[in-house]
Amino acid sequence: GRALSRAWTGKVFVVTQDVDDLERSVSLDGFKETQRSVLFTDATLEEGYNLQFARGLVLLDVPFEPMRLEQRVGR
Repeated sequence: GRALSRAWTGKVFVVTQDVDDLERSVSLDGFKETQRSVLFTDATLEEGYNLQFARGLVLLDVPFEPMRLEQRVGR
């Protein structure tokens, strides 16, 4: 935990339902433009956002419905 956080020099972006539209846009732009970054989000970005530029995806809350899972992974 601590050793990793000291060694990693990237940026962390967080987008949740509590974030307003402007902050969401700034975070998504920063995530896209920053070489070493991580984005933490909830179902807020489930539909309507294209994150296909991301190099990897980790789902911490896998939806039960297969179509919702497909939407998340597909975007």
